[in-house]
Amino acid sequence: YHEDKFLRWDIIKTKLDTIPLSKDEKNFDRGPLVIPSWIGVLSLLSPLAGLAAFVYSAWQVYNGIVNHPFAHETMEEKFLHMVVRGMPLVFIVMALRATIRQWAVMTGSCWLPYKGHVMSPADRNSTWESVKAAEISTYTQDLEVASGFQFFAVWCFGQVCSRALRSVVMKEARQFAGNTSPARLQQQPAEQAVEGEMEGTMSRDARILLQLGILGLHSFVILGVIKTVVNMIIAMCSADSRMVATVEPVQQMFLHTFDPVFIFATFLS
Repeated sequence: YHEDKFLRWDIIKTKLDTIPLSKDEKNFDRGPLVIPSWIGVLSLLSPLAGLAAFVYSAWQVYNGIVNHPFAHETMEEKFLHMVVRGMPLVFIVMALRATIRQWAVMTGSCWLPYKGHVMSPADRNSTWESVKAAEISTYTQDLEVASGFQFFAVWCFGQVCSRALRSVVMKEARQFAGNTSPARLQQQPAEQAVEGEMEGTMSRDARILLQLGILGLHSFVILGVIKTVVNMIIAMCSADSRMVATVEPVQQMFLHTFDPVFIFATFLS
């Protein structure tokens, strides 16, 4: 904010002029390092929005710990609730870390430690490509960590919901079994048998629907975690600029094959 005067292009351009940019990157009209004004505004506002969301989420977590009655819950249930409440905190922190990596490349700040070094043109080009690849790789890893924790939080939320639904089904079954109202006691044995069969069918259907929902959720989470792990491995390999040409085709092939399956699992969940 201070050094670049809120992403002023003339200041950024001065910094970029000292970097051995590629031909495309030197295009300061429509090149890949040009930040459109409206994107710059959104980028500057994102940390402020993230900070506000972080404070609000932290307050929600604190409020849940202080005011939520945990006496009747097991340690596992407490953990599940805390993960669900705390997920936005982790996501916001990792997203802001990724934003810093973006700024480091787009403003040329990542080149500052090498600015005064005496190097041959070939070494300068190689160093810039390595620094840029490392920043982009870290940016991707930050987002994948956030995504991975999000999938974990979704799984925890699914566990909380499934336990709540199972508790409701069991409670209704117990209430029906303990129903000793005069109207029911006066029913004929045949009517009681039919009613009991209907209740059993409803309970069985409820369990089946619950299991299907859990299966869809588990499929979504497992596939999401696999996708996150693969993307992180690819990002770590991409930190070496010499590996980019090798890794990109593998990434494209993986995403082309995996994305339709992941989308199907998303709808299934």
